[in-house]
Amino acid sequence: MVKVLENQSIPSWSGFHSILFRDIPRADNIGYCPLIERSSTVFSTIYTVLKHAQAIRAIVGQTDTDITFDLASYIKAKQLQWRFLAEFSKVIIRVGGFHIALNYL
Repeated sequence: MVKVLENQSIPSWSGFHSILFRDIPRADNIGYCPLIERSSTVFSTIYTVLKHAQAIRAIVGQTDTDITFDLASYIKAKQLQWRFLAEFSKVIIRVGGFHIALNYL
């Protein structure tokens, strides 16, 4: 039987970190990604997505851009990254977990 702590002053793990590390900024922004009304497997669309991801990275203040694609888009995104190596040198392109599992199976 698990004993319930009724007078717990710190609400679990995230609360522990919010009390311990007060100086870390916690900015949350939940919303929809911009919609691009074009085919998702065209090079120009994938290029636009990569540029949008880089713009978001710059606003947030991260050093790298990490973006996940489905398998068909991943192949074209990698080709764009290789073609424009200097422009997308800080971009990490990944295949989605669903496609990795399908390839494994």
